[in-house]
Amino acid sequence: DKNRIRINTAYIRDVLDVRSAISFAFTMAHEFRHAYQYKYNPSIVEGYVNSKVDYVGYKSHPAEVDADEYAAKFIKKIEENIKSIF
Repeated sequence: DKNRIRINTAYIRDVLDVRSAISFAFTMAHEFRHAYQYKYNPSIVEGYVNSKVDYVGYKSHPAEVDADEYAAKFIKKIEENIKSIF
């Protein structure tokens, strides 16, 4: 369903833990990027690969690569902003 964001809760632990909070933020940015892709660049999701069928194909699919890169940049920005505060 294009109108839902699905999150594998196995990757989300106690949000009070810093690593878990970063993991949660990465996951949210990654999934919101997919929502952006569906709306503004639907061709990128064509031929999407199910991770349970072909994990390597899934991780190398352009939509996943883009979402991972976007989320990594998002986390880097958060980390830069946190360092500037302290």
